[in-house]
Amino acid sequence: MDKSLIWLWLSLHFGEGTRIYNDLLAYFGTEEAIYDCDDSDMEMCDWLSDTQKSKLLDKNLNHAYEIQQWCDDNGVRIITYADDIYPDTLRLLEDFPAVLYCLGEFPNLKNKVIIA
Repeated sequence: MDKSLIWLWLSLHFGEGTRIYNDLLAYFGTEEAIYDCDDSDMEMCDWLSDTQKSKLLDKNLNHAYEIQQWCDDNGVRIITYADDIYPDTLRLLEDFPAVLYCLGEFPNLKNKVIIA
């Protein structure tokens, strides 16, 4: 499965810039494993709320496909945590954004002062 779709799916369920992405990656290892989790996995995740578990078990990708299609149609690039060009400085954040959207060329942010 396309990793971008999984990150879009996650961002739609949990929003941008939330610590849960680090927690999920630490527990499951990969975004594919997060998406593939099932009821038996949720039994072991007592650190997740019932609402969060419910969101992880909702595997509907329709909205993620719609966003991906809109971005493709409008020249908007989707950059996810799984992409090589995702900024290392953002990877270090506890509450990193799952998805970045870029219109035009994505700048090289290495060795630059960044304030947000």
